Amino acid sequence: MVESLPGALLAAFERQPYLGTSLLILGFGLAWLGLSPARPRAALSVAAAAAPFGLFEYVFYVPEYWTPVQWRLAWVGLGDLVFTFAAGLMAWLLATAPLGGRLAVSWARRRMARRFLGCTAIGLVLAVVIWRAGLPMYLASLVAMWIGWGCVTWRNPNLRWLGLLGAPAFALVYLIALASAFELVPDFHRQWNWATLSGATLAGVPVEELWWAATFGAVWPSFMAYVLDARPVRASASASR
Repeated sequence: MVESLPGALLAAFERQPYLGTSLLILGFGLAWLGLSPARPRAALSVAAAAAPFGLFEYVFYVPEYWTPVQWRLAWVGLGDLVFTFAAGLMAWLLATAPLGGRLAVSWARRRMARRFLGCTAIGLVLAVVIWRAGLPMYLASLVAMWIGWGCVTWRNPNLRWLGLLGAPAFALVYLIALASAFELVPDFHRQWNWATLSGATLAGVPVEELWWAATFGAVWPSFMAYVLDARPVRASASASR
């Protein structure tokens, strides 16, 4: 008997819940982007810029924080790359939603590369230093990200609102997505290393995941707005996307 499409999708989700959750977030973000009046270039560029950070997942977080089941080539996981792309897209869309797509950005490549690579390198070094000082890497990376957000918004106070909106918005979306995944695949929670976590949960989701989501939701949109030299524009003004 041929398996129904919903049954096949659920079976696939059960085998790869990390990738499945990532694809759900990505699908929601792409659907939102398709219905949004905003041109997609800036949002997709922000998402693409986030994807390479998935390369650090295995190095920094496995197995101390968790050991996700996923398709992996050497130390590169497909779920990691899809997840970071989807998270980057969703965090940007949530933080910039009040603008309705009215955001002017600059595509000066040298300035973009200098800001992106320079800040990323500093952040990675800072995270490693904090980790070597005694904090677990998953906490050290959060502290480094918040320090980076403070530096960026200190130099550019107009970017603070992106973080203040993005943090709770992305944390809520992520909570819903992960809690839903846990309902569909109860064994999914076993992929976390609970011995190293606080044990506190919200709707079954480790609070460490929500700390990460709030941090990423604040830091990533503000950081990429700094990289792109993004500025809100009036509805009547034309913007370069």
